[in-house]
Amino acid sequence: MDGYLNVVNNRIDDLVKISIKERKEHGLGVLFLDFQDKENLNCFFLKIDDEHFPLDIKPKIVERYENSPKSMIYFNVFDDKLSEIVEIDLDKNSNYHQVMKEKQSKVAVNTDVDESVKTE
Repeated sequence: MDGYLNVVNNRIDDLVKISIKERKEHGLGVLFLDFQDKENLNCFFLKIDDEHFPLDIKPKIVERYENSPKSMIYFNVFDDKLSEIVEIDLDKNSNYHQVMKEKQSKVAVNTDVDESVKTE
């Protein structure tokens, strides 16, 4: 995944422009970054209600759209073996990710799980 993120970081300006353009034209969705062909990065945008939108990630994306700032855009980086959601906040002054990290840290510190009751 790190190698893919390096490619994404090297092309981030173009990918953000594509995502913004597609979102303006089509509405909420995700820019999919296809690394199945190791020679080329293919990308395509799917609107959240498109019939081809992957059902396994749709609930995660919908939940993120409902609970995060409108300045957030989403990429799905995938190949033959993995599929990861990458979110980018376009608002340079946003502290959303910092607030979420603090909340998660507090939950982790305050969580006392009884191992005998824990379920998977």
